[in-house]
Amino acid sequence: MSGGEKSNLKGNNEMAELEKLVVHEDGTVELDRASRILFRMNELLKRRQFLCGDTPTTMDEIVIFKLRPLLEEMTAYDRALHRHLTRWVRVMLKRLSNDNA
Repeated sequence: MSGGEKSNLKGNNEMAELEKLVVHEDGTVELDRASRILFRMNELLKRRQFLCGDTPTTMDEIVIFKLRPLLEEMTAYDRALHRHLTRWVRVMLKRLSNDNA
């Protein structure tokens, strides 16, 4: 299996994990899974697997919609702990607000 195929499989597994995100009717997210997702997204962003520069990719747009309820609940501690994720969220939410304007 080539490096590109391994990377695609890994990306598919990460997307599958995001799709398992449990958002309850009251808008709360299953915290244990949410913590893992925040950590994993921060690691991916640190390695620049999303958001090339400040130009969102299609994958960025898919992920921001899936994670938006969770991301909007991030505390100041979460933002400090996950700085790469925080930057990505800021850029993506700005992009979304510009698209809706």
